[in-house]
Amino acid sequence: MDELLPRLVAAVNAAAAHADASADKIASVAQEAVAKVEKEQKGSSTGAKVFWISAAAAAGAAAYVAWRRSQPQHDPWAEPWDEDEDFSAEFKSSVGDAADAIGEAAGTAVARGREAGAKAAELAAEAKESVDELIDEAKDKVKKATARRKPATDTDLDA
Repeated sequence: MDELLPRLVAAVNAAAAHADASADKIASVAQEAVAKVEKEQKGSSTGAKVFWISAAAAAGAAAYVAWRRSQPQHDPWAEPWDEDEDFSAEFKSSVGDAADAIGEAAGTAVARGREAGAKAAELAAEAKESVDELIDEAKDKVKKATARRKPATDTDLDA
């Protein structure tokens, strides 16, 4: 409810601002039309009167629309209606149950994530040990192969 009221007030204010902008647009269009008609009919006073009356009526209608849209549709300080208490209790209960289910699912997901991380760390350690053993074996084989090889002498090279 605390989040709903500010949203409602913001929506009403936005509608009022939009209505004010619409009223300003209508008034500016009416003024442009007045200027245009004045240029075309400088000698006709009856047409000018009709136009001015129509422009004033349009501006008044736009102002009324802007004022009406700026009025709140729902009075947030009004006494609450007699709501069905069972419905709200049932709704709160179902929301609470849903929150519990989501919390349980999140806890399970976190636990599984930790298990997977531990298993991955264990596999990485085993792989490291395996690679270290293979490297040691390769070093030993290289040492044995170089030890078996006879060093080259100058007489062997001359021949």
